[in-house]
Amino acid sequence: MISPDDKQDPSDDRSDYHKTSGTELLQEIISNAKEGKVTNSDIKAGETHVNVVEDKFGSPDEQETITQGTYLAYPNQNLSFGYGTEGIIFDVRSYLPELQQIKYDTTVENEPNR
Repeated sequence: MISPDDKQDPSDDRSDYHKTSGTELLQEIISNAKEGKVTNSDIKAGETHVNVVEDKFGSPDEQETITQGTYLAYPNQNLSFGYGTEGIIFDVRSYLPELQQIKYDTTVENEPNR
């Protein structure tokens, strides 16, 4: 688990991340998802404590509590995070505009069985 006391390198912040190809981006998404991450953040679902997120990104622009937990939204970083009662991040979402370049044909071409 990554606790609030763990030091994180600020250079790991990838909120300005850009890929040129939908295929490259899709391959990186798949790789990062296996680690519980999204392309534009090093925050890991299942390991990182919410305090690490708040230390890194500050207070969220929006916060919503639902049955499953609390969600923090950081629109300027194109990210949101969900966490449960113990404070561990269980959901990491990216809203990068570059995600729009991934088309259905790109996903079909990159299916593992092809």
